[in-house]
Amino acid sequence: MAGPEPGTGTSTRGTDQRGISTVSRGIEDRSLDGQEAIPLTTTSTTTEAVPLEQRPQAPPKYSLIVKKVDVFRLAGSNLDPDQEMAAASRIWSQCGIEFTIASRKDYNEAETRRLLAITLEDEMKASSELRVIVRLDQVTPSMQNLRNEWSKNKRGAYAVFFAPNVLFTTSGARSAADPGANIIYIGQSDFWPGFVVAHEFGHHLISPGHYGLESPLMHLSYPGNEIVELECRAARGDARAKYEIIRRSQ
Repeated sequence: MAGPEPGTGTSTRGTDQRGISTVSRGIEDRSLDGQEAIPLTTTSTTTEAVPLEQRPQAPPKYSLIVKKVDVFRLAGSNLDPDQEMAAASRIWSQCGIEFTIASRKDYNEAETRRLLAITLEDEMKASSELRVIVRLDQVTPSMQNLRNEWSKNKRGAYAVFFAPNVLFTTSGARSAADPGANIIYIGQSDFWPGFVVAHEFGHHLISPGHYGLESPLMHLSYPGNEIVELECRAARGDARAKYEIIRRSQ
């Protein structure tokens, strides 16, 4: 049978094995302006892409570790504990660590004064001016009061006290991790939600000091949410990672 005339193509129509209509076109093989024409391929008239949620997902880098936390909000705190805890948990999710609230308690002004109004001078202050004094070399009265308060209401492995103000005497910081207990004291914050809580948790999980730490979460010279792998491993209980951080800090 004679082939198609130059300058013309052929068209065939049929159905594939699924019954979906397909069209194939044959294109002449002569050159157009010095270039060979590109043959068209057979395509289906429907799209059958697998939905995104049904596609295979890469396994998580770390298995999940859940830390249960008791949350206490004293009168005068200007932070939202639920927002702060949720944001801190999102930050630590990159290491496979999740913080869940085991219990939550809010305090009125009289209760807050009982815990923080230690001196006669404190009694004259507004509740928003009261503060937790944190020292490394001794347990201050406000630290002791809050430690005792947690022991009476303990449900989780950690406690976070959102206070009107916090003073860490060593550095002047407005938040601190209690060096003798799994407690975090959070005062006023100029950072984004979750950062300060996540940072102070890092001092319990990774290292009590800043030396030897490199991640933006723990290195306040360039603050950020990222946590380097070595510090993730240390936070998850890897003894070799903890030893390496101690070695770097010396």
